[in-house]
Amino acid sequence: MARACGRTYRVDPRLDPAACNALAQTASGLLVPRTVVQAVPSTPLTPTGPQRSVNIDVTAPAAEDCPATWKIGARLAAPVVSDVATTTDLLPLADDTYGPVTGSALAITAAEVWAVTMVARGVLSFSGTAGTFIVARIFNVTAGAAVPNTETFVTQVRQNVAGAAQTTGDNDTSTMLTYLAVTGPVTLRMEAKTVVQLGTQPTQASLVSDSNGRSALFAHKVRD
Repeated sequence: MARACGRTYRVDPRLDPAACNALAQTASGLLVPRTVVQAVPSTPLTPTGPQRSVNIDVTAPAAEDCPATWKIGARLAAPVVSDVATTTDLLPLADDTYGPVTGSALAITAAEVWAVTMVARGVLSFSGTAGTFIVARIFNVTAGAAVPNTETFVTQVRQNVAGAAQTTGDNDTSTMLTYLAVTGPVTLRMEAKTVVQLGTQPTQASLVSDSNGRSALFAHKVRD
């Protein structure tokens, strides 16, 4: 502040000493804290706790905006779907031996906890005495191992025919839900096998997916 005599005086602002006052007087002048709002990044995800089940988006204001308006939004993570679009023949597989279901690969890209659902539609056909069932499971291709406790009984045919041969078939769908915690990108797939307990090999043993009934893997994030 300049006075009539030509001298200049500096008048420091009077600051409220209350603890909630964020302003501070420093040797360089009045310090006004600047706050930046930042979301946890979605890809790759850095987990911050077990409760968050949505992705947060933050848009910062432009430098010249007045007032400076921050835009914050929340959205559910997009689900991941592997819709099998073909039929996998299980007859070439050895008895009680799993094989991959064609087109069932499912890619999970973030380190999160996912609810993974498997829908498996199986078809069996026989002539004569038979006793066979189909089992499906979820396989972690990245880890090279089956996802524990995901074995699912899909369908079964059992008949003991005396005399003339009898043709029998069965067509069923089974569902399995599991929760999978991953620490990085993984690829899952569906696998299936036949187990012969009685009689001869079936004339048809397949995992089927068409407009009359689908086989598929689904995954959606449930938490970090």
